[in-house]
Amino acid sequence: MGVSLKEERRRNRLSALLSMCYAFVCGEVDRVKPHRFSFERGYKSLKRFSFITLVGALGFGCVWPNLVYADRVDDLLQVLRTSQSRKVRVTALLGLTKFDDPRVTLALRKVLRSRKEHSLVRGFAALGLGRLKDVRALPALRKAAHVRSRSLRRQVRKAMRMLCPRRVKRRSVYLNFEKLKHSGPLSQFALELFVGKLIRHYQGKKGVVLSWPRCRRPKRWHLRRRRTKGFFVNINTKIKDLGGVTKCDIGIIMARYPNNSIKGFYSADAKGSASPSHHVIKLLVNALFQAHVQTIDQFIASRR
Repeated sequence: MGVSLKEERRRNRLSALLSMCYAFVCGEVDRVKPHRFSFERGYKSLKRFSFITLVGALGFGCVWPNLVYADRVDDLLQVLRTSQSRKVRVTALLGLTKFDDPRVTLALRKVLRSRKEHSLVRGFAALGLGRLKDVRALPALRKAAHVRSRSLRRQVRKAMRMLCPRRVKRRSVYLNFEKLKHSGPLSQFALELFVGKLIRHYQGKKGVVLSWPRCRRPKRWHLRRRRTKGFFVNINTKIKDLGGVTKCDIGIIMARYPNNSIKGFYSADAKGSASPSHHVIKLLVNALFQAHVQTIDQFIASRR
């Protein structure tokens, strides 16, 4: 289907604003050239805009995108996917990192993994993942740390410093969230939302680590040296549309790291009287989250 003229103009305005924001953020322009607007009926041409007003408006859009683009995550994702200008894509990334949305981390990891993407854009995606504390990006960051581009390697190192601790205390518990599965409509969104909530919950928990110093993938002897027990948190999310009723089933398998021997299995489901949508999925995941957290906490306490 074709895009309406109104929709095309709106996207063009958004792209233009993002491009201007990028210029100010990255210091590529030091002043604003005056724009002339002439009116037909003898009105005087407006020769200048107030520099302070214009910079303030652009700064408001760049620094507080939650206020300006509160409902524009989809628009920013569209700009990130379709814009031909890498500067506009970078500015879209800067705006997306201000939103707490599962689609944002998915998009940033996809950009980081893409070898066709420009190294500048991949570098900003790496920084965004570091600021969002997304430990699921560690495999992609490890690969990106060995590319040719120096600027990308520098940004990746910064992101790794944000994600990985300098040292691990003895007798801790290491949790790995690499083995994830999903099936059904919007199941990837549900999985991303649920795992993101788990990561935020355990990142500040005493005695639990989600990453290893220098962002390496710990081996058995690393864990033994620190007297640390490691576990895979294998998560499988299933979404079913039962004719106007949405069923969300989340199963968790706790397995020993690194040999993947199963130590426990937990499952719970919830239903909502509506067709699958982002809002319904959020409600169902939130309803299941606390029960799963309590179960994982009990498992960790029993293994210390």
